[in-house]
Amino acid sequence: EGDDNADKWQIAAPADNHFGIRHFGTGSYVERFTITSSGNVGIGIDDPSQNLVVRGTGTTILNVTNTDDGTAQLTLGNIGTSNGNIKQNGGDTILDIGGAEKLRVKNGGALCINTTSADASGQQLTIQGTSQQSMCHFEKPGTGNKTILDLQHGRATGSTTGNILICRNSGGTNVGSIKSTNNSTSFNTTSDYRL
Repeated sequence: EGDDNADKWQIAAPADNHFGIRHFGTGSYVERFTITSSGNVGIGIDDPSQNLVVRGTGTTILNVTNTDDGTAQLTLGNIGTSNGNIKQNGGDTILDIGGAEKLRVKNGGALCINTTSADASGQQLTIQGTSQQSMCHFEKPGTGNKTILDLQHGRATGSTTGNILICRNSGGTNVGSIKSTNNSTSFNTTSDYRL
């Protein structure tokens, strides 16, 4: 124990068979760290019901830091190989499953799914699939009259055109687009066929 109330700490093994580290606060000891008889660990809670419980007030932070600017990682899994990892590396936040990266949030805010890098032209969302996968599916259940997809372009004002949607062939060449101005939307294609 220290020489004033703020310095007082206590190691205790109360009657309910758990181990605790307590700090003397406003007139009494408050348990800060607990290990129960079943092996559960609590930080900020004296009766943890899970293997590890962290409780605080306001913003509760669990900080995993790498001091040499390598990879800070939290692994979630079992004794098999299908572990999930949440990583922070080079400013990017990464989710991988079974050792394969599935999702990356770039340090500039771009979201990459099944790819490690955003599109070179600066898209905020890049999704890469395989030849056997559908890329995206939107479904709205029920009969409510709600919009499934809402696209708005800040450049589409007055007679100025904003690109709403661009279609490209396998080589990346633009072969069609949907564009809007303040008053109209046009459907454009390089094909001889028209909508």
